[in-house]
Order: sequence, then C-alpha cells, then structure tokens
Amino acid sequence: MSLNWIQWILLFIGIILIVSALFKPKDSPFSEEKIEELLEQFIEQMNMENEEIFDKMKKAQANFSQEIHVKLKELEDKIHTFEQKADKAVHHDEATKALPEINQKYKQVLNLYQEGATIDLIAKKTQIGHGEIKLILELMKKGFHYG
Repeated sequence: MSLNWIQWILLFIGIILIVSALFKPKDSPFSEEKIEELLEQFIEQMNMENEEIFDKMKKAQANFSQEIHVKLKELEDKIHTFEQKADKAVHHDEATKALPEINQKYKQVLNLYQEGATIDLIAKKTQIGHGEIKLILELMKKGFHYG
C-alpha cells in the first residue's frame, strides 16, 4: 500500500514538470539570438588565441633555427680546427720519420770524415753529392749537430 502512495507522488511530480515545461515563457535568457551572439564571440576569441599561439610558435621556430645555425657553425669550425691539427700531425709524423734517416746519413758523413775519408770516398759510400757533403761538413765546423 505504501508503494502505491510513492507511485502516486512521483506521477504527480512528473505531471507538474511536464505542464511547467509546456507553459514555459518564450523570453528565456538563452534565446537563439543570444546563443548565436555568444557563439560568435567565442569563435572570435578562439581565433585571436590561435593567432597568438601561431605567432609564438613562429618566434620559437625562428629562435630554434637560429640556434641550430649557430651550433652548426661552431661544429664546422671545430671540425676545421681538428682537420688542421690532423694535417699538422701527419706532416710532423712524416718529417720525424724522414729525420732519423737524414740524421743517420749526416752522422755517417761526419764519422767517415773524422776517420780521414776524402769527400769522393764519402760521396761513394753515402750516395750523397759532393756539394751536400761540403755543406754538411761546413755546418759541423760551425757547431751545428745532427741528432
């Protein structure tokens, strides 16, 4: 029996809601014109915000691009510096490899001369020209030492 009362009360509340909805006044705060106006304002505001975001993204991209160019230039300079150092190291290694051979020949010239060998004999044994042997001996006399 109490269940019937609850059903009757719910039915009565439903009928009141339906009748109030049917007789609702036309001048509601959400008329079509008002909704359209609000939507236009919303769209306009969204467009402005989108333009601001787009401008910020353009600036960020330009800054990033500039930073990349600077870093790229720095890397290119470093590579160039390393290449120069590598070239110098290679030339230095080549020169130091050839130096012992030259020093050994000049030492041989000096030893033969000190043993009393003539320039002709030194030239034949070392396969160095007479002028170069004379130059080596002159430099030795002036205090220049090889090795």
